[in-house]
Amino acid sequence: MFVETGQLADIDWADAIVPLLYMGIICSFVGQTVQVLAQKRISATSAGLIMMLEDVFGSVFSVAFGLEAFTAKLVVGGILIMLSIILIEVNFKQILIKNKEQITEKKNSS
Repeated sequence: MFVETGQLADIDWADAIVPLLYMGIICSFVGQTVQVLAQKRISATSAGLIMMLEDVFGSVFSVAFGLEAFTAKLVVGGILIMLSIILIEVNFKQILIKNKEQITEKKNSS
């Protein structure tokens, strides 16, 4: 606000009003309403994980529509996000307990 040189008078409001209304109503209001309603039906963890995928889906659609180049950085970023989601979802304690029980059963049966 303090460093911009553009003026509100320079904006062509006739061309800008439709995109502004679309962004305000469809993208913000409808998107947030659907999100809140959907979060009532799933766990907080699942909702958080789905929201973490927003960047991944944004990048995939950006590449699919030809708006962004498919780069190695994009792939690495997507892989890191997916790995973090997997690490959050996997219950390592349960896996370790199950493996320990299986090892104990094998020792007792032999």
